[in-house]
Amino acid sequence: MQKGSLVSNEKILVIGAGQAAIQLAHSLRVKDFKGTIHLLGEEEYPPYQRPPLSKSFLKGELEEDRLFLRPKSYFERKNITFTAGVCVISIDPANKLVYASDCTEYAYDKLVIATGNRPRMLPDLGNTKGVMVMRDIEDAKRLKKQLPHIKSLTVLGGGYIGLEAAAVVKTLGIDVIVLERMPRLLARVTGDTISDHFKRLHEARGVKICLNTKVSSFKKRQGAIEEIILEDGRIIPTEVLLVGIGVLPNQELAEQAGISCENGILVDEDARTSD
Repeated sequence: MQKGSLVSNEKILVIGAGQAAIQLAHSLRVKDFKGTIHLLGEEEYPPYQRPPLSKSFLKGELEEDRLFLRPKSYFERKNITFTAGVCVISIDPANKLVYASDCTEYAYDKLVIATGNRPRMLPDLGNTKGVMVMRDIEDAKRLKKQLPHIKSLTVLGGGYIGLEAAAVVKTLGIDVIVLERMPRLLARVTGDTISDHFKRLHEARGVKICLNTKVSSFKKRQGAIEEIILEDGRIIPTEVLLVGIGVLPNQELAEQAGISCENGILVDEDARTSD
């Protein structure tokens, strides 16, 4: 926000309660903003760290309460209102109102949309048992619960999330295969040297890496994943498939409110939308 753009008695409403939302609230208080700050979180948890979910939390080395970015006392001390378990249904920019699943209308002077993104999922895998993603605490808990009961896991996608989970799962004695359609790991975010380093590192620890590998179809048995059929005819049996093929922006609320979007919410140099 530009200097001088906030009035001390304004109401700032934030849709979302992730790291961006809590950092915004903290920064406003640090800059001596005296108005109302209210965070609406869809999950039942206070703002928490996501990176440990696929590492120390999945491995059981980090307790759940240590994921939280701020203790409950912080919100009281900084006079920040946090409401958990609330799904925003729509935004009414003309009347500066937000309608939520708890049948409440939330008024605002300034609205911040910090809804993040969601994992991309293949359409033919919806509601398939044994198919998982890694995005929030509940995702990590579901996978963690399965690990003591399986002998094999396949990761679809050679990005950071999939590789982190693969490394942890392998330490538990489970066979792990990573399927990546690109010619190298982390192809969208790193150069050749880093890609080669991580490939060698994972293979040295027993993770099987399959590059230039495209999936043709999936075989299910009684609604559960059983086999992955590749385009070259290979068949990969698996008990759990962890899908890590990227994310999609949660921009639907903004779109419905008439805010300009293009693979995410469009903003200017001061993070302001078209509204």
